[in-house]
Amino acid sequence: MTGVPDSGAPAPFTTAPGASAPPREKWWQSLLLALLAALAIRHFLIQAYKIPSGSMIPSLLIGDQLIASKFAYGIRLPFFSTKLVHFATPGHGEIVVFRFPEDPSKDFIKRTIALPGERIRIEQGIIYVNDQPIPRQPAGVAHDGQYAGARLYQEQWGGCSYMVQYSAAPSHPFWNMPEVQLGPDEIFVMGDNRDHSNDSRFWGTVNLDLLEGQPLFIHFSWDSEKNTVRWDRIGTGLLCGD
Repeated sequence: MTGVPDSGAPAPFTTAPGASAPPREKWWQSLLLALLAALAIRHFLIQAYKIPSGSMIPSLLIGDQLIASKFAYGIRLPFFSTKLVHFATPGHGEIVVFRFPEDPSKDFIKRTIALPGERIRIEQGIIYVNDQPIPRQPAGVAHDGQYAGARLYQEQWGGCSYMVQYSAAPSHPFWNMPEVQLGPDEIFVMGDNRDHSNDSRFWGTVNLDLLEGQPLFIHFSWDSEKNTVRWDRIGTGLLCGD
C-alpha cells in the first residue's frame, strides 16, 4: 500500500458545522461590537466636552470637562446636519451645546436667554425678553483670576439660578442691543462672562437643528495655571435646580 508523501505543511484550519468561531474571529467580533457601541453612545447618548475659553465664567471655568446628554433635544444621524427627531426645546437659562452657526465643525457652549418666537433687547446691560427684564441681584465682585474685580450678579431666569459677571463700563457697546425678533426655530444664547463672550449678540441666533446636547455635570476640571485638579468642581451639576 502506497501513501501520499507528507509535505510537512499543517492542514488548513476549518470550522466544523455547528462549532463555535475560533478565538481570533471572536476577538474581532467583540472589537467591532465595542466600536459600534461606542459610536452609538457618542452620537446618540452622551459626549464629553472641554471648556477652552472663559466665556462662561463664573459658571464654567477654562479646563472644566463636562458630560452632555446628546438626546435631550433630539436625534441627529451621523454626518447629517438636520435632526431626525426633535424631542424638546431648551428652557430659559439652560446651558446648551450647539454647532457654531458660522462654522458647524466647532461646538460652542452658552446659556439660553430667549426662545423661539420671543423678542429680546439689551439696554444698559439689562436684558429684556418680551419687554420683561431678566431678574438679577448684585452679588459682589470676583476676587480671583483673570477677571478679578468684575461685578457679579445672580440671575433668575426660568427655573434657573446662576451667576453672571460684567467687567466693562455701562456705556460699553456690549451693554446695548436693538430688539431682535426670533423665528419659530431659533434661540438666543449668551455667555455668563457677559463682556467677554462671542455669542448671539454678534453673530445671531442658533437654529434648533444645531443643538448638540444638554450639559449634565462636570466630570473633571484642570487648572492649567496652578497645574492642579479642581477637586471641588468634579461632580458639579449643570442642570437647572442642581
